[in-house]
Amino acid sequence: MAEKTRKQLLIEKRDALNKLIEEETDKEKRTKRQKENKQKFLAGAAVLDEAREKPEYKADLFRLLDRFLTKDYDRAFFVDWGLTPQHKSKIKPAPAGQENAPAPPETENASTAHERETESA
Repeated sequence: MAEKTRKQLLIEKRDALNKLIEEETDKEKRTKRQKENKQKFLAGAAVLDEAREKPEYKADLFRLLDRFLTKDYDRAFFVDWGLTPQHKSKIKPAPAGQENAPAPPETENASTAHERETESA
């Protein structure tokens, strides 16, 4: 077997260093993401605590969440607050070969229901 050339040894060292750099970069990204998630969690806990204490703050937060949460999956976490799903389409998909049928009549808007509840309280 022939000995490795100086160039081959340098390439191997470079590749090893590149791997270490990539691992360190991934570790930095992971640490940053964990910090951001912890900040979001703590900020959310503080906001929810404030909303429990002050009904007017809860109403403002409800309106914010109603605008901000656009995915039904996310809105489902606040269904106990009265946040209902937002169906973007008025037409639901029909089985293949059939025409689309209109969606059922819309129910009361969640923010309207919540505002009525807070007014009567």
